[in-house]
Amino acid sequence: AWGRAGVGLLLVAAVATAGLQWYRADRAAQEEAARQAVERQAGEFGQALLSYDHEHLQDARNRVLSLASEDFAKTYDVAFTGGLEGVITKLKADASATVRAVYLGDVDESTARAIVVMDSEVRSSAGTRRVLGSHLDMRLVRKDGTWRVTEVTSIGAAQETMTDPDGRQQGGEAVVPTPGASPAG
Repeated sequence: AWGRAGVGLLLVAAVATAGLQWYRADRAAQEEAARQAVERQAGEFGQALLSYDHEHLQDARNRVLSLASEDFAKTYDVAFTGGLEGVITKLKADASATVRAVYLGDVDESTARAIVVMDSEVRSSAGTRRVLGSHLDMRLVRKDGTWRVTEVTSIGAAQETMTDPDGRQQGGEAVVPTPGASPAG
């Protein structure tokens, strides 16, 4: 009787341990999936924010708005229509950006933080501006199963250069980070 009770007890302990391990593995997989989704969304948002074509500004604006929270979308829309759009059009500016890296901070069920490191180039009638290693600090919220950017702060860049239309280069040195919240990056 004692032997069967011991075997039964071992069996219950083994099932409980297996259940606990399954639960932990499932939880870890969910957390990793959330982190990957935040990383993907933050990188995509950074690229959308810093890439545009002056002849297709509405497309660029729509990309940013599709990745933003409702509050950030309103802030961005005001900045875009309140001056950014006019400057881009006047200078015939086209910009491209690539994601160098995404670093994640805390990620929970509904909020996340990411630092996105970007390289970008803006070509316009005023010249070409290259910014290497710019850092965007992003806050994201999860709504209806989708991560949306709710806040962006530009926290500096490693290098910035400007080449005027005649080919004269200005800058090239390291840029001192200056925190500042701006929907335009």
